[in-house]
Amino acid sequence: MSNTDNYEPPKNGWRTFLILWVSQSISVFGSALTFFGLNIYLVLGLYPRNDQKPELAFALSAGALAFALGNVFSAPIAGAWADRHDRKRTMMVADLLNGCLSFVAATLMATGQLQLWMIVVFQGLVAVLFSFHYSAFDSSYAMIVPEKQLPRANGMMQTIFALSGIIAPGIAAGIIALPEIARQGSITGALGEWLRPLTNGAPLALYVDATTFFLAAGILPFLFVPSPKRTDLGGEDGKAKKSMWADIKEGGMYIWNRRPLLWLLGSFTVINFITSPLGIFGPLLLRFNLQPDWSSMGFTYETALALINSAGAVGGLIGGLVITSWGGLKRRRVYGVIVPMLLVGLALIGFGLSPYLYLTAAMVLILDAMTPAMNAHSQTIWQTQTPKELQGRVFSVRRLIAQFTWPVGTLIT
Repeated sequence: MSNTDNYEPPKNGWRTFLILWVSQSISVFGSALTFFGLNIYLVLGLYPRNDQKPELAFALSAGALAFALGNVFSAPIAGAWADRHDRKRTMMVADLLNGCLSFVAATLMATGQLQLWMIVVFQGLVAVLFSFHYSAFDSSYAMIVPEKQLPRANGMMQTIFALSGIIAPGIAAGIIALPEIARQGSITGALGEWLRPLTNGAPLALYVDATTFFLAAGILPFLFVPSPKRTDLGGEDGKAKKSMWADIKEGGMYIWNRRPLLWLLGSFTVINFITSPLGIFGPLLLRFNLQPDWSSMGFTYETALALINSAGAVGGLIGGLVITSWGGLKRRRVYGVIVPMLLVGLALIGFGLSPYLYLTAAMVLILDAMTPAMNAHSQTIWQTQTPKELQGRVFSVRRLIAQFTWPVGTLIT
């Protein structure tokens, strides 16, 4: 394989990263709209009654499990693919296909044909495309960002989800309310005529998501995103062609032979098992356990959910901005993982025991504020310890091991 020990990023690599960061942030914002819209559709559309609590729990679990399984078990193939093929083209195709999926799901929802099994299939396909996109992107920005800027870049990557979480819930709630606003006569003309027949505005959130994916795909052809040139694949001069499975095995053995990385990976495996049920418990706790509190304050389910999501996003943004401006620890970066991990555990205890909406929101804020520092330090450790031509394979095997407990925890939930 190629030697990238003395690799120098492109001259305008940081500028390229910033453009990628902005375009991918817009796409992540669109995806946040979709997941918010799907939750609203399940809670208020398919399973709106109190006696449908088991069906709602199953629906939320099935969707989360489909995404988890699709993401985790496609990761090794996606990582090997990223190391063998043009990473920019991989990201572009994944964005285009994701946009098409969101458009189809939105149309089915708008026409009242979207059923639970379709949502499960949609979540699984989106997860596979996410895995390929993430593997290509995750191993690309280490090729364009100077090593001294990697902690800052990782901090900025952590703020993507926080920024979208702050902006998306309020905008999603506004988008979902548009048909009702149109029926009240506040929106007129052709737009009002189109909106009024919709029973809810959840499909509109998915249409916006599709647009953001198409936008992100349209920006990529104008950027230079290098991929490592490999010479170890064989197929020439009578050498046996190296298989995809051999690539996956090589990524796994790289981790196995470096025990400090293996211990770091094991810690995140446990954390993912503990936090995996939050996507299911969160909406259920809010809908049933916290209902007396938020209903007494005049909140609707949508606004209470938006408050919780926004609190987490604000925490994530604060944590991301701190790690971005600070740049993280330059030595003993493992402490940047351990301390936030302990604080996350305490916040999870408070989250589970809280009977109050605002206290729950505070726990979510703390939890998400610690996550960027934990993830950014971990990612920097992996990026500086793994050769660039191996990062697709190593990172994908790492993701498989770290996240296989995610579907296990979801299934138990």
